[in-house]
Amino acid sequence: MLYLIMPDRFANGDPANDQIPMRMPYKVDRNDPNARHGGDLKGISDHLDYLSDLGVTAIWLNPVLENDMEGGSYHGYATTD
Repeated sequence: MLYLIMPDRFANGDPANDQIPMRMPYKVDRNDPNARHGGDLKGISDHLDYLSDLGVTAIWLNPVLENDMEGGSYHGYATTD
């Protein structure tokens, strides 16, 4: 079974990487649908057993790219050059 993950929304495994030096500061706020939620690859790897228990055999990630845009770009399609 394929499971689509929007990394920012899935799980914040490493809050230390929520702010990136030399990048636009932003607020991680899981209660604001337009704010970033802090999800990361560590959060995904920490939950592989959970996904396996659901019967997931493959995961599909939205883009995992450097993204320095303001709120509303949590989906990963606002790539920073």
